[in-house]
Amino acid sequence: MERIPELDIFGENASHTPTKVRKASRAIILDGDRILLSYAAEVDVWMLPGGGLEGGESPKACCIREVAEETGLKVIPRRCFFILNEYFGERKYRSYYYLCTKIGETPRRPTDWEREVGMRPVWTDFDKAKDIFSRYDDFQGSDDRRRGMYRREYSALEQFSKLREAGEI
Repeated sequence: MERIPELDIFGENASHTPTKVRKASRAIILDGDRILLSYAAEVDVWMLPGGGLEGGESPKACCIREVAEETGLKVIPRRCFFILNEYFGERKYRSYYYLCTKIGETPRRPTDWEREVGMRPVWTDFDKAKDIFSRYDDFQGSDDRRRGMYRREYSALEQFSKLREAGEI
């Protein structure tokens, strides 16, 4: 069985024994040199498509569902290439990152929050996406939630780039 690289990120207030764990799946969907991102226009926030596991859902099934809901794309998760563990306060956030292939389309089903913030799928240049997320430290002290999201997404894109350069993806 192939070992999936993992990274742990600890916030300043991280507990060594988290009492709550939230698992999520996120997708990298490519079209040539472009990557699909979710953009929340009302709050100017970018992220990779994805979200939290529901009930007894597997990370792979979550990835398929979340991408369909957020972007309107049907995908096949080809490979989980990275797992990121983030520790903040008493919480642990575990994100599974999948390289996905688009196989079709379906109606989007955004959540109330996604509608409220104007969330929509946007294709952008892969290097531009890395640049957006690389600026996570710009938000230190002013928007720690965005800083954490951008650091998370940047870490995943960095891992993906390394694997792609090595010919492993």
